[in-house]
Amino acid sequence: MSAIPPAGGRNEGLLRKAIRERRFTMTFDGSPVPNEVLTAILNAGNEALSASNLQPWRFLVVSSTEGKRVLREAAIDPYLTGTTTRCGGMPL
Repeated sequence: MSAIPPAGGRNEGLLRKAIRERRFTMTFDGSPVPNEVLTAILNAGNEALSASNLQPWRFLVVSSTEGKRVLREAAIDPYLTGTTTRCGGMPL
């Protein structure tokens, strides 16, 4: 598989390298993501391939502590309560 050439200069090339070499992280230092980096990440997501080029994704940037809490609860609570389903309605 060939490397994807950077479209936006050195930083975007570093971003793509970081995505390719990503690892699971349990903790974060809490420092905000700079707007330049956030924009590069969102641009990379928008350029991602999809079936029939439908690009069905939407991105939401949540920066407030309260917004992060609400999002975390919405994402995790169904797993803890056993109400989450996979495609086709099969329970997790």
